Order: sequence, then C-alpha cells, then structure tokens
Amino acid sequence: MVVTNSAGSVTSAVATLTVVVPPTAATLSASGVTAGSALLNATVNPQGTATSCYFEFSFTTNYGSFSATNALPSGTNSLAGATSITGLASGTLHHYRVVAINAAGTTTGQDVIFTPTPIAPPQFRAALTSPSGNMCFTLSAAPGASFTLLSTTNLSLSMSNWTAIGALTEIAPGQYGFTETQPPIQQQCY
Repeated sequence: MVVTNSAGSVTSAVATLTVVVPPTAATLSASGVTAGSALLNATVNPQGTATSCYFEFSFTTNYGSFSATNALPSGTNSLAGATSITGLASGTLHHYRVVAINAAGTTTGQDVIFTPTPIAPPQFRAALTSPSGNMCFTLSAAPGASFTLLSTTNLSLSMSNWTAIGALTEIAPGQYGFTETQPPIQQQCY
C-alpha cells in the first residue's frame, strides 16, 4: 500500500490477501443400487480451503437423513466422492444431494432421484415330507435374502401373532430350503 500527501509518500510492507471462495458441488447419479442400498456419488471442489461434505437423503426433498461427514483438507482441488447407504425401502423413490461447507459458505448440489430395486416375491419350488416325517420345502428368491418361517393354527390372527418356527437356509445362490427341526428326527430333504 502506498500513502501520499504533500509531505511525501510512504510504502507499507508487502501483505498477502487470501480470498476464500465457497466450494462447488455437483450431485451425480447413484450407482450400485440394490433392493436396500445404494452408492451416492458427487464431485466437490473445495476451492483450496478446508471443506467438509456429506449427503442428505430421504423420500422427499425435505431430506432428513444424513450420511457421515467427510473432511477435505485445504489445498485439495477437486474430489469425486461416494458414500454407501443401507436400509433403504425397496421400490420407493429416494431423493439425495451433496452438501459442501467451508469458511466462505455452504453449497448444495442438485437433487438426484433413484429407486432401490424392488424385491421380487419368493417363488415356492417344492414341498415334501422327509422319510422321517418332517416337513421340508424349497423356494427361489434374490440371492443373499433372509427368510423366517411363521406358523399358526388360526389364520384370523395378524402375522405379528404367528409363531416363528425357523429360518430358511440359502442352499445355493437364490435357492432356499427349510427342514422342520421338531422331533422325532431332523433330516434335511433338499
């Protein structure tokens, strides 16, 4: 800085001015979408300033659920980021966007929508009785699913009042079997 008046001029020492700019953020399409999970993707440019970012998501643009926050150190130019979320409702439209924050302000990416893959209902394949008299059956469904077999002698009861009698075992990818474990003898029949 130079100051001048009738008595002369004075020059200050050289100073450095740092300008902090808000980050830029772009929400990208979700990937790896399954029945209950998805990978949320975005790019964030922190503009050289320490920045934190996270995803907002929900069934509407009111959002309400948040991913973990990621910290981007100062000096970072641009980052493509992804966060895996689980526990999603299959077959239901979901909204999400990235949020980036630094000392100059907050930037939100555009809203992006995706629908977790609906889970197809299981398909019964066979029901039979083992040589020992135990009930057995098999079904086909999405690989990696889990099933609990419920039973009742009163169909007018709500399913929450039925008795859980066991879990089905995945015997091959997408193939599940159940064998009654009650006496007299357990014998698998698949």
